[in-house]
Amino acid sequence: MRPLFFVMLAVFVIAVLTGLFYFHPRKTKDRELHTREMEQQERAATDPEPARSVPGLTPAPPGSDNEVIGHESQREAPAS
Repeated sequence: MRPLFFVMLAVFVIAVLTGLFYFHPRKTKDRELHTREMEQQERAATDPEPARSVPGLTPAPPGSDNEVIGHESQREAPAS
């Protein structure tokens, strides 16, 4: 019984250490990416001037009813 315990203990320790060393860099990168995204959202929310350009969207001409003209596939069908 004791030899099996020590073999299983060794397998467990190796698995835990492998998990910590293998997944730690990914977790750190994900955390940094998330932190950057949150900072950008906070800046955008507190920025008094709205964003000037959004990828895939074009400002509508002055005097039109639409504020933003999107890509053809993004437009909604007109209500009938």
